Amino acid sequence: RDPVEKLKQQEVDKYYNNMKERLKKLDANEHDVETEQFPDTSDLTTAVLGGIRRYHQRCGELGRFYTFQADEVHQSENAIPEDIDPDEMKAREMEHEAREDRRRRRLEALPGLLRTLQQEA
Repeated sequence: RDPVEKLKQQEVDKYYNNMKERLKKLDANEHDVETEQFPDTSDLTTAVLGGIRRYHQRCGELGRFYTFQADEVHQSENAIPEDIDPDEMKAREMEHEAREDRRRRRLEALPGLLRTLQQEA
């Protein structure tokens, strides 16, 4: 297997393990995260989009809204208020998407960085 592909697959696997941990924190007693189905891919973009999609689906199933940075905060502080302003909800979603986009771009840059390091070695 190509070293770049191997590195990409390792990053995808790490990402999926991270997402499983985040899902476990949402409702540890109710949900078996080992049964979670994520896209079978070594493409980082597909992996991140699939992981984020599943995380938000699960949050919706639970009636909660979490940002990744606030995972450790008590659940009641992250629950969606019943009277939340739609503009505030949209702003929260856009902020979250921007953070995930930055993370995705960093992951996508890894193979190029590896090639550069290999060339310099």
